[in-house]
Amino acid sequence: MNKILVMDDDLEIHQILKTTLGKEFKLVLTENISNTKTEISRNPDIDLAIFDERLPDGSGIQFCSEITKTNNFPVIILTQKDELQDKLQGFQSGAQDYVTKPFEPLELVARVKARLNSKKDDLIKHEDVELDLISHKMYIISSGERVGSHLTPVEFQILKKLILKPGEVYNRDELFSGVWESTENMNSRSVDQHVSNLRKKIKNTTLKIKGVYGRGYVLDKKVSNKL
Repeated sequence: MNKILVMDDDLEIHQILKTTLGKEFKLVLTENISNTKTEISRNPDIDLAIFDERLPDGSGIQFCSEITKTNNFPVIILTQKDELQDKLQGFQSGAQDYVTKPFEPLELVARVKARLNSKKDDLIKHEDVELDLISHKMYIISSGERVGSHLTPVEFQILKKLILKPGEVYNRDELFSGVWESTENMNSRSVDQHVSNLRKKIKNTTLKIKGVYGRGYVLDKKVSNKL
C-alpha cells in the first residue's frame, strides 16, 4: 500500500481525504510544517505528498522547494489561487501538480494515481524488494507496507545488477564492472565484504545472494523467509 503525506491545517480536508484516499492508500496527516518535518524523518517510505499552500508556520510552496532537494517523492500543491503566475511558482518549487480549492475529491484521487503510476518508471521490483533509481533506496514490501532501507552506492549497484538478471552467475569482475571506475585496487576480500553487508540488509526478504564455488555470486529466492 502506497503511503501519502498530507499537510493541511484544514481538518475538513483531512476528513475528505480519509474518505477518498484512505480506502486505497496509507495516509500520514499533519497540520503544519514543523510536524511534517518530523513525519518525513519517521517515514522514509513516503510515496507522494500533498501540501497546502498556506500553513500556520510558513509557506507550503517554500517548504516544497526545500524538501524536494533531499527527497524524491512527487508533491501536489493545494491552493485557493488560480492565477498562472501562482501555478508557475508552485511548479518552480518542485511540485509536480497543482490543485485549486475547492476541488473535486475524485479528481484529486485520479491525479494522485497518475503521479504514482509515472513514478513506477523509476522503480525496479523483484519479489518483495524495490529499488528506487532516483533516491537509490531499497524498499522491502511486507504485509502491504513498504519499508525503506539505506544502501551504500556500491551495494545499490550490486543489487541492481543481480536483480535485473536473477539466476545469472556473476564473477567478481563482472559484478563490479560499472560499479567502480577502476578495479585495480579491488580484491576478492573487498568484493566479499560488500556482498556480506548486502546479505544482511536483505535477510528479511525472499531474496538470497548465493555464492557459486569457483564462479561468483547469483541472486536466488529463499524457500522460506525464515531460512
